[in-house]
Amino acid sequence: MAAGPDPFAGLAGLTGLAARAMVLGTGDRPVAPALERLERLLALGPPECWPLGLWDDGGPAALNLPHTLETGRGSEICLGILWLEGLRRHRIEAEALVFPARLLLRLGGPQRRVIDPAGGGRTLGPPELRALALAGNGPGAALHPGLFEPLSDDAVLLRLQAEVRLRCLRRSDIAAALAAVEGALRIAPDRAKLWREAGLMRLRSGDLPGAAAALEQFVSRTDNMPARARASQLLAEIRGRMT
Repeated sequence: MAAGPDPFAGLAGLTGLAARAMVLGTGDRPVAPALERLERLLALGPPECWPLGLWDDGGPAALNLPHTLETGRGSEICLGILWLEGLRRHRIEAEALVFPARLLLRLGGPQRRVIDPAGGGRTLGPPELRALALAGNGPGAALHPGLFEPLSDDAVLLRLQAEVRLRCLRRSDIAAALAAVEGALRIAPDRAKLWREAGLMRLRSGDLPGAAAALEQFVSRTDNMPARARASQLLAEIRGRMT
């Protein structure tokens, strides 16, 4: 089972993190209207001029970039993705950070600083960063250099898809969770864990051929020998049910 066709291929002018996230968020719907909204937003000027606000009800809609553009409201990760795109379009050096509690950005050059897109682009110093770390990771959290390593665009998309998957599973929406995992596989087809998750979700949905194909990919890619043995046993059981 392959990861499927590249959802980012064949779309004229499709460059940048926000546009790629837009494709993942549209699913089977046409992507052109969402991309047009994105271009209109980017044309308004730098991100601090944009009419966007923070909104997150804990559901998957808050993580959907097309929904954010349509309503003007979205989660911190959606706002972070849009801000990163906007800063780059205005030739401002910016990168996302590993910082787990929130998608923060670091500006480069003479104005080097850490900003919070969900907070309107406010600059964060050590006290604010420590408070965010505590809020996201509990009282034992502490600031350390690893939190401020740069996060690649692919890693940002994988973080987005992982959170979508989690929220969909909380709602027992297996089909939507599977779509999120398979979206992540478009970005990281060599990540064995994603194949295992796809296989188990397909099995739960009753798709035995799809489950078997995904678990075959997991078995061929994982270096975790106990996990490989368990998956191989499950794979044998699935094949037995298919005969």
